[in-house]
Amino acid sequence: MIGTQQLVKSVPFRDQVEQTRELGSNIIKCRYDEDGLDEVLDDPNFKYYFFWFRSNGKNFTSGEVDEETEYRETFQAAWKLIERYKYQHKVFFFGNWEGDWYLLPEKNKNIDAEPQRIQGMIKWHQVRYRAIEDVRRIYSNFGTQIYYYIEMNRVTDAWDLNMKRLVNSVLPYVKTDFVSLSSWELQEKTGDEIASIFDYINSYANYSDVKTPWEQKIFIGEFGIPSARFDYDGIKHCEENIKTYKKFKALGCPFVLYWAMHNNEYKPNGSPKGLWLIDQLGNRTPLFWEIQKMCVEQC
Repeated sequence: MIGTQQLVKSVPFRDQVEQTRELGSNIIKCRYDEDGLDEVLDDPNFKYYFFWFRSNGKNFTSGEVDEETEYRETFQAAWKLIERYKYQHKVFFFGNWEGDWYLLPEKNKNIDAEPQRIQGMIKWHQVRYRAIEDVRRIYSNFGTQIYYYIEMNRVTDAWDLNMKRLVNSVLPYVKTDFVSLSSWELQEKTGDEIASIFDYINSYANYSDVKTPWEQKIFIGEFGIPSARFDYDGIKHCEENIKTYKKFKALGCPFVLYWAMHNNEYKPNGSPKGLWLIDQLGNRTPLFWEIQKMCVEQC
């Protein structure tokens, strides 16, 4: 399934949700603590919800994890959703944003992940997954589903250079239902190269035994070719992004999420990069209309 996300802070969340309704998508990806989330959860038009979830527990980058707080807040957040929507056949995904950046001080991609950060992240994911698993066990006989995912964003550092990254230093030691790829580093590789990277990820993944409707356990949490690359030619922008989407779809990815409804990145001269479905003037781009057609078909 193709979809987008409602995470750009410069545009009100409710506006992005309304535009997602116009798009015809039944997918929401947002922060768990987003203001206005309740009315979105109540909307029968939306079925799949991807949450960036963070507790108020101690930051694990020191190697220490506040396991009690992390478990309690993760469990409570998941329990609240399942209890409220247990008869509605909604699907919730709890996970993190671009996990490799948590491992690399100041996002320094030229170094190995620090050992204390690796150990801290392993504990962090283990506790969070246990909380989700416990909620799922309580509500195993109801229609609504909840899954846990781990998102990574520097896989090719490990694949090409054997550097210590989430994929090879954390993923083997934690259980997860899915892996999410923030795919900026690899989205323009060939389909065969991406397939090899998927094989590499799966060789390290410690997937749960939870049954899901999807055979492929890797989904794309973020992808996007910027419009500025084509001098804001909307047709070319659309064509390249659909081509990228089809590479991931061919590998069986259950979800492929475009970043984003609105642009939030700018070039050094201040002009937008054009990672958008709706441009800075409020115009729906050709990619918006193309994804709308696909949403009609897949929903």
